[in-house]
Amino acid sequence: SLDIGSGYLKLDSGIPNSSLTPEWIRLESNLTVLLLHLLKCKYPPSRRTKSWLSSISEHRRRIRKAFRDSPSLKPYFEKVLSEVYADAVKQAVIETELSKNTFLDECPFTTAQIMDENFPPEMIQE
Repeated sequence: SLDIGSGYLKLDSGIPNSSLTPEWIRLESNLTVLLLHLLKCKYPPSRRTKSWLSSISEHRRRIRKAFRDSPSLKPYFEKVLSEVYADAVKQAVIETELSKNTFLDECPFTTAQIMDENFPPEMIQE
């Protein structure tokens, strides 16, 4: 999340605005949407929609392309995952109207699952 109280943009992770690159900002945005839709598919799965599955696929594609174009983004992905997950949970609470307690405090998905086109298993096209 962002802290603007000090008069300049700073991530909770301690990276000041002057260090942020547009690629990092786009990665965080794509990762937030990806995690949000993975959460919405998980809680509850009965409400899963094709548009969420489509969004998951699209944001994975964007992140893979970003990694291809800038391999240095991979360590940043790992560094901000828990922060971005917390933001995705906040958004999921709003969009699903589920209690925050429904969601785990730590990301329930491994980095491999987050980027795996066959996860969740329902993503596999028969």
